[in-house]
Amino acid sequence: MELNHFSLMIGLAIGINIPLVTLVIVTLLSRYRKNKQLKKQRKDFITNYQFSSGFKEKFAKTRNYLSSEQQELVFSALKEYFLICYKAQQSMVSMPSLIVDEAWHEFILFTKEYSDFCSQAFGYFLHHIPAEAMNQSSQGQRGIRLAWELACQKENINSYQPKRLPLLFTIDSLLEIENGFYYTLDCFQNNQNKTISSNTSTHSYCVTDIIYGVGCGGNSDSYDNSVHTDTHHNTIDHTSCGSGHSCGSSCGSSCGGGCGGGCGGGCGSGCGSC
Repeated sequence: MELNHFSLMIGLAIGINIPLVTLVIVTLLSRYRKNKQLKKQRKDFITNYQFSSGFKEKFAKTRNYLSSEQQELVFSALKEYFLICYKAQQSMVSMPSLIVDEAWHEFILFTKEYSDFCSQAFGYFLHHIPAEAMNQSSQGQRGIRLAWELACQKENINSYQPKRLPLLFTIDSLLEIENGFYYTLDCFQNNQNKTISSNTSTHSYCVTDIIYGVGCGGNSDSYDNSVHTDTHHNTIDHTSCGSGHSCGSSCGSSCGGGCGGGCGGGCGSGCGSC
């Protein structure tokens, strides 16, 4: 969009006079450099952000089953999520992790700190909406697909042929979070996990469903196509892809003819606006 605008302005200026061409070029280049610098500043701010001791102590008190090292991993994953929300340019990004979502919710309760963080990180307030607000929505399906793409990009993982899971998609399993969202790279293993999860209060999902847009994930040819879907909005809302997403009649041969009753029993929450 910036390049098209840039070309249009130059074309108009050439039809008038050379001094105006120079002025237009200087103005647009200056604007481009400022935008690029601002983006870097925002990403660096999120990456290097230090959560307050008050927030960390409150989270530790209510999640004392986690070690201090595990809590720090959750905080790192929360910053990872904020980074992909920023890169999504206000498109809907679902939250893949229950424990990270809980940390986000706790962070918001420190209203002054969270408001200041949002102002510097995004330039607006990043709202949190309960997960159930997006039950069985197609927007939530696109949101978890975009979350997968951006999380993989962040960790240099091939999103269509992954050899491992990005942090946001593995942290609940790694920390053995009760009622957490557990992901696996193949549907066969996922079916086994579903049997286990029925006895351990967890939710198990097959990444194949997300990759190929079955059930909990809208298919997209590329990041550039998916990330600009809803950029006409001015605010970001925290929503979810909810529960009960069906995998359809089949998930392809890799799933053994089908992946069962649902691939998205609860894909968590997310940022983005419809």
